[in-house]
Amino acid sequence: MVDTRAFDDFFRIEYPKLVAVAAALTGDRDLARDIAQESLFRACRAWDTVSGLDRPGAWTRRVALNLVTDNVRRGARDRRLAGRLASAPGGASDETPSGPDEPFWRAVRRLPERQRVAVALHYLADRSVDEVAATMGIAPGTVKATLSHARRSLARSLDLPDVQRGDRA
Repeated sequence: MVDTRAFDDFFRIEYPKLVAVAAALTGDRDLARDIAQESLFRACRAWDTVSGLDRPGAWTRRVALNLVTDNVRRGARDRRLAGRLASAPGGASDETPSGPDEPFWRAVRRLPERQRVAVALHYLADRSVDEVAATMGIAPGTVKATLSHARRSLARSLDLPDVQRGDRA
């Protein structure tokens, strides 16, 4: 039996954070809400186990990140199919949905997956390097290196000065 009060409190705390991270990674606020709800639904189904974890929020963020990854892969497949259909005689339009106008998050979404996830968790969800490492299942040193590479890539893509010297994750 699910402890509804504990889960309700957990839901109220985690839902907005999950939506923010998923929106930053997908560029689609409605999809982000769906991902957050699905992640929390899965947490509810497994609440007896999840509530006993040291970091139940990390478990739920990992589920959300997996759903984002699945969605990105599905979107890539859909775009390839749409491209094939558009090039066929009498094919469909290759119009793609537009994301938010914010240049920074568009640039983040162009980063490799590991960098994208690390940036969203560390800077948007305000997670420590150790928490990001636990959520992603990688070492803290790898998170630091990943964030460093991401900052360098973002500086280049946004035509900003390289601020790596002396910058700490």
